[in-house]
Amino acid sequence: VSAVVTVDQNGIKTTIHADQFVIAMGNESRPLCDKIHVPCPIYPVKGHLVTISSSVDCIYNITLPNGIGYAAPMDHKVNGRRLYRLSGFVDFTPNKEPDQHRIDALVDAAKVRLGDVEVIDA
Repeated sequence: VSAVVTVDQNGIKTTIHADQFVIAMGNESRPLCDKIHVPCPIYPVKGHLVTISSSVDCIYNITLPNGIGYAAPMDHKVNGRRLYRLSGFVDFTPNKEPDQHRIDALVDAAKVRLGDVEVIDA
């Protein structure tokens, strides 16, 4: 690839020439690279994320029991409760739906460290 053509919102095309280009579209990089016959050595992964609140006010990342994931504190609170983002379990597949058993395991592990956990979003 030695050039790309961009099209703005008015339909005006611009050709950009360069020695190299970077495709940074996450999991959507592979379909584009396949279309233009460029190797794409990435593997799509699907992680599990859960937003929770807790009365425990911790400001550092917490490793969950058995290393199944992490609880990362967020900057703000809701009703005096710290929000945390739980993350863990990764599936090497682009289109798999979140596994409720894995989400429940993350929440249960967070309860060990953070006590009165309330799920905000999963």
